[in-house]
Amino acid sequence: MELPCELDLGETPDDSDLRGWCIGFMEGVFLRESVWFEDAEDEVSELLLPIMVGSGLFDEQPDFAEIAADPDLADSMVEQIPELLTALYLLCQAPEEKPALLKPRH
Repeated sequence: MELPCELDLGETPDDSDLRGWCIGFMEGVFLRESVWFEDAEDEVSELLLPIMVGSGLFDEQPDFAEIAADPDLADSMVEQIPELLTALYLLCQAPEEKPALLKPRH
């Protein structure tokens, strides 16, 4: 998956295109929060973590402040976003039950 911006927060993260993209993504999550977290809250929370870090919306919370204070750690997290978007999609779109063709025969 390719993002419409570079995977880099740069020297001034608040001015980066990635920060704007992450904020927009998180706003979408907030609009339908119950849907995002209803089936796999822990997994979704874990997968959203790099996007949350990239957004800067949570930097006042102690755990996020530590990550934000370490630019190398923050950069390594936001570089994972394309892979995590794929994982989120698969988690949310995977059928609950295997199709009949994939079920073992007795």
